[in-house]
Amino acid sequence: MKPAGNPMASMAGTVMDPSAGIALRCYEAHGQVADVEIRFPQPLRGAFVTDLLEHGRRPVAVTGGVVRHRLEPYEIVTLGAVVERPPAPADVVALGRRREPAQPVHSDYWLHNKGAAPLGYQPVTVQIPPRAILADATFDVPVVVASERTDGPVAGRIQIVAPPGWVAEPADRVYRLAPGAHLQMTATVHPPPDAAPGRYFVAARIADEAGQTHEDVVTVDYGPAAAGQAGPPAAAVSRVLLLERATRKAVIADRRLDPAGTFSAGGELGVDLRTAAVDVGPGDSAAVEVALSNLVAGEIRGEAQIISPWGTWEHVSPWTQGFAVPPRGVETVRFAVRCPPGTVPTTAWALVKVMYFGRVLYTPSLTLEVGRGRERAGAVAARARSG
Repeated sequence: MKPAGNPMASMAGTVMDPSAGIALRCYEAHGQVADVEIRFPQPLRGAFVTDLLEHGRRPVAVTGGVVRHRLEPYEIVTLGAVVERPPAPADVVALGRRREPAQPVHSDYWLHNKGAAPLGYQPVTVQIPPRAILADATFDVPVVVASERTDGPVAGRIQIVAPPGWVAEPADRVYRLAPGAHLQMTATVHPPPDAAPGRYFVAARIADEAGQTHEDVVTVDYGPAAAGQAGPPAAAVSRVLLLERATRKAVIADRRLDPAGTFSAGGELGVDLRTAAVDVGPGDSAAVEVALSNLVAGEIRGEAQIISPWGTWEHVSPWTQGFAVPPRGVETVRFAVRCPPGTVPTTAWALVKVMYFGRVLYTPSLTLEVGRGRERAGAVAARARSG
């Protein structure tokens, strides 16, 4: 049972109003003709049969708050009903969150290998077409905002986020897009005269109706021959699995903006797994810690997600979290591991996936032992007694 309609499937917004109808999927599972009755606690204004996509409505009989319909063997039917007196707004509760835990959301979310689109399905997107820019003075950043909404216009504001002390002109722009329309703009970015050579990031952001921020980011290597970049310490390289070898052929530089085609995402963020193993007994807790070292001149924003097998998820939180590491700074992200009394002893693995600006890094795996503390303590005590 759900509110009638599938607006997100056609990029027609996310709001579903139960007062306009309630849809119920009915399935006959025993291979027999079945006459079903569906009783509602409130009177109905009407009921209908529709198809799987809820296109078209064929009325069916209603008596008070009861809908009756015949199902053929193994038939799947979508029934709909319109309640006479829908619940007051005060009775409406949120069934789940509408925002991603980590903000801002990267526009090219598929580069983070997270699977489905972010919550809300990103019907309006912001893009910076080049992935990298080489600059030694003022430079232009092209930005595109596009709407896939089909039900009406959408309005908002584009915000250009430059490093502190850098000036973007314009710094923002209001947009209003018809269904399927897009807008192109160019922001001119002026680094300050004393800007140090190094790697920086410039972002373009928009907000959606759920209050989420979406951003795309262009990498800016600034200075003569993009000099001044520090490489990652050897320890950081040895503790993280970089995907450069797998993705090198997929990186296509815009040769108008990076004529040498020299852009590489390596050496930006050091990832150090500081927890080699977790051993938590009943009633205890521990933490998985990962140190993130920013090796460049611009702030790095992203998301850290802990990955472990099914059966361990209830013990580890949060499952994902955002982070922001200042230039040349270090931040530590922590994931709590808890073992409530009565937990079934489990031995598993876990690792942390770090995503930012379309890059993906994985830590080595660690051993995750939950609920075995007393088991081992009992074994040690037994050996002591026997000895």
